[in-house]
Amino acid sequence: MTHDIGKEQPHSTISAKISKNEHASVVTGDANTDVVNSTTSELQTILAILKGNIGSGCLALPWAFSILGIPLGCLITFILTFLVGYNSWSLVLLKRKIWGWQRGITYSDVGERAFGKDFRVVVDVSVILLQMAICTVYFSNIGENLSSVFRQTMNPPSYDDDGGGGGGSTADATSFFVDLFCDRRTVMILLFPPILWLALLPNLKSLAPSVALATILMALTFVLIGLVVVVNWTDGLAEWRDNHTTLQDFIAEIDWGFVPMATCAIMFSLEGTQLILPLESSMTHPERFKPVLIKSMIIISCVFCVFSSLCVVAFGDVDDGSITAFLLGDRSELAHADGGDGTFASYCSSSQILLLTNVIASLSLVFTYPLQLFPAIDLACQIVAAKGKVNARSSEVNNSQEAMPLTSAMDMDASYDAASDCTISKKGEITKENHAREGNINNSMLREGDSIGLRSSLVITTFVVAIIVPQLQTLIALAGAVAGATTSLVLPPLLALQMTLLDRQSAIRSNTKILSGSESMWMCGMGQFFSQTVFYSSLLVVGCIYASLGTVYSIIDIISQYKS
Repeated sequence: MTHDIGKEQPHSTISAKISKNEHASVVTGDANTDVVNSTTSELQTILAILKGNIGSGCLALPWAFSILGIPLGCLITFILTFLVGYNSWSLVLLKRKIWGWQRGITYSDVGERAFGKDFRVVVDVSVILLQMAICTVYFSNIGENLSSVFRQTMNPPSYDDDGGGGGGSTADATSFFVDLFCDRRTVMILLFPPILWLALLPNLKSLAPSVALATILMALTFVLIGLVVVVNWTDGLAEWRDNHTTLQDFIAEIDWGFVPMATCAIMFSLEGTQLILPLESSMTHPERFKPVLIKSMIIISCVFCVFSSLCVVAFGDVDDGSITAFLLGDRSELAHADGGDGTFASYCSSSQILLLTNVIASLSLVFTYPLQLFPAIDLACQIVAAKGKVNARSSEVNNSQEAMPLTSAMDMDASYDAASDCTISKKGEITKENHAREGNINNSMLREGDSIGLRSSLVITTFVVAIIVPQLQTLIALAGAVAGATTSLVLPPLLALQMTLLDRQSAIRSNTKILSGSESMWMCGMGQFFSQTVFYSSLLVVGCIYASLGTVYSIIDIISQYKS
């Protein structure tokens, strides 16, 4: 079948398209109805894209800009934002090319249409890895922030001084407990039970209060960081100007050995590619999505650059993957903020503000964790349920080939597929069944394939990886290289390249020439086919090299940390 690649169909034909295509309900499910009934304006879509990209990932950007320097950091940020934005738009065009204006199409649907059902699992696993990587960073970030709080509040003066304090065994005992609670791993172990409990909540409605609270807390975190930036701006700017008088000074500050990891930290912050198709479909006027996406990506890149540059100028080189933990650990450098002659010091000291900022940021991450994990849970449930159905059908076929007594056939009516938490009838129909042995929480889990074991395994995986990787900034770089680059830089050009090749083959078979529309990125004749193939192949190679370099450098850094 030949797809009209270049032409986007008029938005006015959406109703007709959906009514004609009876398979629409199969592809989109009940979500299609929900999306149509709850459309969004252009402003709401922009805010949703901003919210999906601007968040806790920004706390690592000052470290990345300290490695790259402000000019190179801004340049790389704009380049990565452009690539991510372009690849996101490519996914939208792929979706429109195949399904027209139909709503409810997902990233996985596009992958399945391009490469088949098996590749749908590849896309699903990539998104699962991205969401789990975000949750893993959250775990580590919480441990980093709260361990800094404990380090500042639990250390007595005698323990801080090299030769201070006496007390023999008492001092040793104090030192042991201080070291224990100041370890980020101890903090993560203590927070594991409540985070696991939040992840076991049955649905997003149960999380609504905590999600709202997390959003408020994260906004307050950035306000408090901005307050500390203002207090330290004058002295920080003077010092930064003294250290950057010539072009050579800007070049000399770049730590070239960590450049790949720093760029991956920026990539990690751009975590919203998987949201693009649902957001485009949910718009009241999806034909206006292109300018909405462009405006959103410009705002995101500007926010990243401004926030990171302000922090680097005000605080100097940031050597921690969490700006809040860094500031609390280096609060002695901010002593000039507590002079007592300004309005800031009349209310509280900078150290108190920083303690509060770390606690608020940590609470925000705790409450946001289950929200970030839910897409991974949903996709994992789909994979488990699909596998369970296949196994059930295979088992039914095998059993039907054997001579069975009547009692065995009756028993088959109630056969239980543990993988998908379903009762399977002799006709192969799937029905929901609650299982008392899983407890009340599992009884309220409505997803097919969902279970306490599945959710617990996802949470435990993020916890273990956060424990294993010793430094937050290394974990962020690894997450950006493995998960972020795969979903945003590798898969979109791969899908576009595959669809270009399929359409060319279809055109050759039908002996027709594929026409190009006003917004088309597709070929018209052999020359354009060749140029598009080279273009998408180049994007794919760039994405693969970027992901590979970031992964290798991150692993090398992890090994060196354990050796040291």
